[in-house]
Amino acid sequence: MGDQNQETLGQLVRYNLVGLVNTVAAYLLYAGLVFLGVSYTLALVADYAFGTLVGFFLNKHFTFRRLGKVEFQMVIRQVTTAGVTFGVNLATLWALVEKVGINEYLGQGLALFLVMVCGFLGQKFWVFHR
Repeated sequence: MGDQNQETLGQLVRYNLVGLVNTVAAYLLYAGLVFLGVSYTLALVADYAFGTLVGFFLNKHFTFRRLGKVEFQMVIRQVTTAGVTFGVNLATLWALVEKVGINEYLGQGLALFLVMVCGFLGQKFWVFHR
């Protein structure tokens, strides 16, 4: 395996570790808000705001090892990537809940698989690309 492939594999492993921690925390926020009666769409907005902020810093420093200062362009790209993944997430969650009939909790759990792939690709090749 070449150096580039090993680096990408390491990034993918670290991204998933960060994602696991971040996803559990954000999902607990989402589930707590739904439990309190907040609509699943508004709960998802809060989930994304929290996860985007925490994920940006963890992925910048740990996953992609960009140790310099936060650049404005990175922030704009992160917000854009989060917006795209939010759209993918919301559309997938809506389809699973409204069309397939899965409950909001399981639907979000299933949607996260697609969201993870979109998020990794966006961050690796656009947000934190060197």
